[in-house]
Amino acid sequence: MIIGTGYLPSDDPHHALLPRATAWLSARAAALARHHHQRAATQQATPWMVYDAIKGLAGIGRILLAAHTRGHRTDAEPGLYAALDALTHLILTPQGTRPGWWLPAHLHPPTVRVPPTGAATTGLAHGIAGPLALLAAAHQAGHTVPGQKEAIHSAAEWLLTWQTPQHTWPPHISGASLDAKPSTTTGVKGRTTAWCYGTPGIATALASAGHALGEAAFQRSADAAAAALAAREPDDWDTEGPALCHGSGGILQAAHRLFHHRLAEKAVHGTMAHTPAPGPRGFLTGPAGTALTLAEYAGLLSARPADAWDCLILLS
Repeated sequence: MIIGTGYLPSDDPHHALLPRATAWLSARAAALARHHHQRAATQQATPWMVYDAIKGLAGIGRILLAAHTRGHRTDAEPGLYAALDALTHLILTPQGTRPGWWLPAHLHPPTVRVPPTGAATTGLAHGIAGPLALLAAAHQAGHTVPGQKEAIHSAAEWLLTWQTPQHTWPPHISGASLDAKPSTTTGVKGRTTAWCYGTPGIATALASAGHALGEAAFQRSADAAAAALAAREPDDWDTEGPALCHGSGGILQAAHRLFHHRLAEKAVHGTMAHTPAPGPRGFLTGPAGTALTLAEYAGLLSARPADAWDCLILLS
């Protein structure tokens, strides 16, 4: 609702609901931030649903940033700054040789296979790229907490360290690899070209970090990753269907934000080539997100709010 009303007329009745929605979301962010700090105080790892883009502080914080921009400052600020503080602390508080977002194997969801030594996840949906994207966007908007600039730099440098020679990223880095230090991640299975875990989301987060800090190396890495993905044929991508999360729609929207026209051209053909199949009908994995992406690409969205719809997936 908070993001969607940016596309509605100013007299639409949904606008009246925004203060209540913002206050609720702000309280949720504050509760998640407290949960992180409580676990950290007892040296327990923080599960990714506390900080990720889907249910956690990275995604919630980005919506609160948009609410603040739209004038709901009083309701948004407590949760927004709690999110920035918790995510900064997460990044700047390593667990020995392992970063603050590393999780032991038993704390990963049962559907996610990681080594016995646990893993630190890289991607935008559930990994460090999500917190990085929020911290960078907030920094650019003038919202900062102590240590935030250092946290942005640290997270971005970590991603550069683990980038492969092919300009991709493994979906996670095992505890054993983190202990050994060298960026050798061969044999790690999982998506590397989808929005959720792969190049599009991570590259966009790095580009945002580069803009926020004026670090050309982060932008160059993002550009190289997008170019490498564009050099591959869509049949070689590990995407599924046209949706945002796992499909070519997520690549298309990321390409739009990265200003990479060649990648966008390949992604749009792949997106339009898919016939919608029975299945989820929602935003991330269904046709709603695909339709928004294609409408954006075609210039059919007449409204241009300060915080566009794709801030929901941390691409803006």
